[in-house]
Amino acid sequence: FALAAQDTVSNLFGFAVIFADRPFMLGDIVKIGDIMGTVEELGARSVRIRTFDKTLVVMPNSQVASSTIENISARTVRRVSTTLGLTYETSADEMEKIIEDIRKVVTEHEKLVGEDSVVAFEAFGDSSLNIRIVFFVKELGYADYLRVVQEINLALMRAVAARDLSVALPTRTLYLRQDVSGE
Repeated sequence: FALAAQDTVSNLFGFAVIFADRPFMLGDIVKIGDIMGTVEELGARSVRIRTFDKTLVVMPNSQVASSTIENISARTVRRVSTTLGLTYETSADEMEKIIEDIRKVVTEHEKLVGEDSVVAFEAFGDSSLNIRIVFFVKELGYADYLRVVQEINLALMRAVAARDLSVALPTRTLYLRQDVSGE
């Protein structure tokens, strides 16, 4: 009986902490531990979260209160970080020009926070010259966010094609050495 009471008191205390801090509200999308979904109910004993695959997860308040809570709904923007790899046939001058073209794409798009965008020649990869592209999407709804990312990706493809450059594919070059001894 004492153990059950201890669990109940712990969950009530967790409820009080959640209620006082208000890290989320009903309807918010949250990530608590490994669980991500929409908050459906906040009770005295537990929080009910509906995951994106429609599973209902019931988490004890004591566990919620002691976990790191990420409130996805409280985001102001969504961050996108991607790498565009160009072939090693790309010259330094062509690289500078395509970087400027990409910067223009991510700074002038109406659904992006342009001043926080980053475009830089990041690395000499195994099979490509890698350009790091980081931008922030203003659209918070997932479908709208994906639509904007698609628009940016298509604009990047068009910019690469307009410069007559090529996106690199993973490749390996094999050099065969001819035996000069004749044996």
